[in-house]
Amino acid sequence: MKTDPKALLTKDEGELHNLILDFISLWKDSNHASSYTHSMVKSVKSWLAHNGIRITRPIKIGGSQASGVPSRNKRDSGGMNFLTSSRIEESRAETEHSMRIAEEETKESC
Repeated sequence: MKTDPKALLTKDEGELHNLILDFISLWKDSNHASSYTHSMVKSVKSWLAHNGIRITRPIKIGGSQASGVPSRNKRDSGGMNFLTSSRIEESRAETEHSMRIAEEETKESC
């Protein structure tokens, strides 16, 4: 999707809206994270606003932070917290087991 930035400034809001929607579809098909797509669209809209063009039509990006769906990082970090807490519990159980064995060996040797 090659577009000259100067050419964007000559398009009306409807054309720009459709172009942004096409961009979103293209990036979704390329498996880009929706949060990354959201930041790209935000940058383009900001650049257009800087040049006096405002996009007032709603643009929805499925799975974006705005929709309430957690980003990839938030989903992954939740899993990591679970794994970390599981490993801590396993380590604690192993330590308690080792301490019991050591106590029993100490009692037997006395």
